[in-house]
Amino acid sequence: MAGTTRVTIDDVARAAGVSRQTVSNVVHGTGRVGAATAERVQAVVDQLGYVVHPGARSLRSLRTGQLAFPLDEYVEGKDEVFNLDFGRDLTFAAGKRGYHVLLMVPSLEAMRDLIRSARVDGFVFSNLKRDDPRVALVTEYATPFACMGRTEPTQRQPWVDIDNAAGVRLAVEHVASRGHRSIAFFGYEPMNYWDTERADAYEASMKALGLAPHSVITRDEPASVARAAAAAISGDATAIVCSGDKLAEQVYEAAAEGGIAIGRDLAVTGFGHDVIGRNMVPSLTTVRTPIPSIVELVMQRFVREVAGEPDAPGDLIVPELVVGASTG
Repeated sequence: MAGTTRVTIDDVARAAGVSRQTVSNVVHGTGRVGAATAERVQAVVDQLGYVVHPGARSLRSLRTGQLAFPLDEYVEGKDEVFNLDFGRDLTFAAGKRGYHVLLMVPSLEAMRDLIRSARVDGFVFSNLKRDDPRVALVTEYATPFACMGRTEPTQRQPWVDIDNAAGVRLAVEHVASRGHRSIAFFGYEPMNYWDTERADAYEASMKALGLAPHSVITRDEPASVARAAAAAISGDATAIVCSGDKLAEQVYEAAAEGGIAIGRDLAVTGFGHDVIGRNMVPSLTTVRTPIPSIVELVMQRFVREVAGEPDAPGDLIVPELVVGASTG
């Protein structure tokens, strides 16, 4: 029977000569069933290959064991590597807690369909933006969620985020400790709050050290980034603090074209420690975004949200500096 049609609880009950309730008690470890009867039922379950139907399980627990992770729309630029790392680590962290991750298109309508059909227990978001419409939607339907990135003060706070200011401060202080006084910042136009936080932290850190700040800001477009990287290395700076590893990669390329040796002629730092930063030569000094640790905390938040536990303030994670050869 197994392997041809789906084995039902009635099939097991008939073969074992017991009631449906007895089979249910055995497979779920509930109720009172004698040892001999339990062994007989379990032997039939194993022989027939009976598996509890997930729909039946969810009807009892009102849980599906699934969470939805909307993928960001693919745009060639600074965030695609982060999203891949986050999604991978989320899959493992969810699996440890008995959850399957449902990858879905970044559509509010698709999210609304999932909520109305009750096919998931909730959502996990990454790269949360200010006034993010995804949070507004799950709030409207009182659907559990957790995220990386900060929700608004008037919304629920099941978030985990990186302390961008602390990370940039680590980078500036590190290159200053290596004797650099002309330190430039290479960042993106502020499309997101982390862009602003990192640029502001650079300015504050330089002023705290009594140094003159100088920022090179670029749009997140390949041609614009390349031009800005060339401009950054052509100035008087002996060190460049980059807002992301992808920007540091562009500085490396511009330096190679200009005959400038990274680590000897020019110190460079990044932010992220993603797959790009981990594979650069010479090794990149960068602020590590601890994605596995962040995802673990996000999943803890998600489980608490599903359980209906009281709201609590978000978690702000202080990053660490990974020192490589790029700063000498």
